[in-house]
Amino acid sequence: MARYVERNALRANLVQRAEQWRWGSLSRWLRASAEDQVLLSAWPLPRKASWVDHVNRPQTEAELTAVRRSVERGSPFGSDAWSKRTIRRLGLESTPRPPGRPKKPKNGSSHLFLLTFSSSPFPLPDPGSAESVNVV
Repeated sequence: MARYVERNALRANLVQRAEQWRWGSLSRWLRASAEDQVLLSAWPLPRKASWVDHVNRPQTEAELTAVRRSVERGSPFGSDAWSKRTIRRLGLESTPRPPGRPKKPKNGSSHLFLLTFSSSPFPLPDPGSAESVNVV
């Protein structure tokens, strides 16, 4: 996820390398001045030595799709095993599912009913005729 965020300016063709975007966290991290460091939150894990090169390598369409799906659903982003553990640990079981109410299975039954009255002051059409009334 951090790679995706730190590549934003590069992906938008605003710079040739991600660290050139002076307002980005990658640029601030590389400058390492006390003023810049105050603005950055600590990462839960250290960056790998080749982090800048990793950020500047293009992301595949599959990687972009996975990140965007995670963001849209508010679900953890990572390997399947890590995501499953994190979902269970944080009680996020609904996040991997598509949004909205689950669709009801179609069983082929009709929900149309023919209304008939046993005693009516009005003559009723024959139930098989085109004048019959179907009510949902």
